Amino acid sequence: MATVYTAAFFDTKVVPLKEATVNITSSAVLYGLSVYSVFPVCVTQDGLAAFRLADHFTRLVNSARIIGIDTFEGAWTRERFGD
Repeated sequence: MATVYTAAFFDTKVVPLKEATVNITSSAVLYGLSVYSVFPVCVTQDGLAAFRLADHFTRLVNSARIIGIDTFEGAWTRERFGD
């Protein structure tokens, strides 16, 4: 059975799932102008670990470029994404 998480990374921080919402009249919803990725993050003895995190970051950057979102790459470096 799938695990339903209680929090999500939304905008710039981790928030309770109920707060991670998008208005139905936003351009992301009305015109499909959004980019997102879903990947699990596990807690290990060495800290947090995500499967192929660098690949997820590259796909997000490329997807944002394709639809014209030019603010993502400036706000998020690979190092910040991985912290």
